[in-house]
Amino acid sequence: MQQTDIYYSVTQSITTINWQNERPENCQLFIQIKPNAVQFMAFDYSNLKALAVESIQWTKKLELKEQIAQIDHFLLQSQWLKPSNFAIVYLSHSSEVFTLLPDPFFTSGSESGVLALVAPVGEEQMQVHSNHHINRDFHLIYALPKVWENWTNLRFEGTNCQWLSEVSSFVEAGYSLSKSSTEKFLLAMVDLDSLLFLGLDGGKLLFVNRFYYQAENDLLYFFLLAMESCGLDPVEGQVILSGSILPGSAGFEKLARYINRMEWVKSPAEIHLPEKLSLLAHHSWFDLLSLPLCINQLA
Repeated sequence: MQQTDIYYSVTQSITTINWQNERPENCQLFIQIKPNAVQFMAFDYSNLKALAVESIQWTKKLELKEQIAQIDHFLLQSQWLKPSNFAIVYLSHSSEVFTLLPDPFFTSGSESGVLALVAPVGEEQMQVHSNHHINRDFHLIYALPKVWENWTNLRFEGTNCQWLSEVSSFVEAGYSLSKSSTEKFLLAMVDLDSLLFLGLDGGKLLFVNRFYYQAENDLLYFFLLAMESCGLDPVEGQVILSGSILPGSAGFEKLARYINRMEWVKSPAEIHLPEKLSLLAHHSWFDLLSLPLCINQLA
């Protein structure tokens, strides 16, 4: 058997239960696929409780097929990431190309044509999906590489699998935060080379977009652009940070010189975190923890 070269590092590996005799019946698996990493979370939906987490990060730039081969290798080594342990698998993709369309303008079957107005979509390589946000009166339309769907059908054959865009969970997480806010705000998710922004004023959606950056100056420019689009002043406007940005980093210090009111997002209060998984309360895990709260808002 040919040996697989390893191009990932395991950044987290924690489980809180004995999977042979403690696994709950309604156990769900959430897989979050990002350009530079993949995160896995086992979740007891009946009790809104996280049970286990695994996270891997690529150690070099990989093509999609190479990423899939690396994930397959990792899954075979895991003690609990087995399809038989889960009633359903939810997979979240970073969705480089997406758009929001109000319900009155949405027609089933028109998704590819609508998304093509935003950016070219190679239909031979990409599959276009939509998530209906049933309480927000809009559809989120996005493109997913077909290779991921083909992999899902093989790796999780016989298991109920559902795809969603990370933008959907991000939007729903923002709406959840807006319930306890009396002012408009900008929620930002900072990844290695991209920024996802959501602006909300109560229940009113002001702005949602993704930008790609290379340096701290780009980071600052897009933050100020997003704030301007939401009508937020850099001195008084509220900005909530999530993702991979860290206090004291060059990017954070650049932002802090121009944006006065920045705070770190708190993990969703509805999710129960056992002590062994208390690290998930960190703002860098916010998007993963938001996934279980998102699924009931989609159709």
